[in-house]
Amino acid sequence: TVHGVIQDKATSVKLSGVACLRKSNSIGTISDNLGLFALIVPIGTIDTLRFFYPGYKVAEKRIAPSDFELDLGVIELELAEDE
Repeated sequence: TVHGVIQDKATSVKLSGVACLRKSNSIGTISDNLGLFALIVPIGTIDTLRFFYPGYKVAEKRIAPSDFELDLGVIELELAEDE
């Protein structure tokens, strides 16, 4: 299981409803009301997680779980710049 918490980079506010998807196959989950997410990823899988939230830049985090759990800690999302 890969898990962590997602927050706004500038304010540290936890973000709920963030889509967390594996880049290789688009399987994923959504963060809960505390910004927490958990996703089952087979041990030994090398992939990239992508984090999508309206109004924010897409963030990516490379993963390679070598144990039953991989704690990614805090994932910080930045507001997208207006064009």
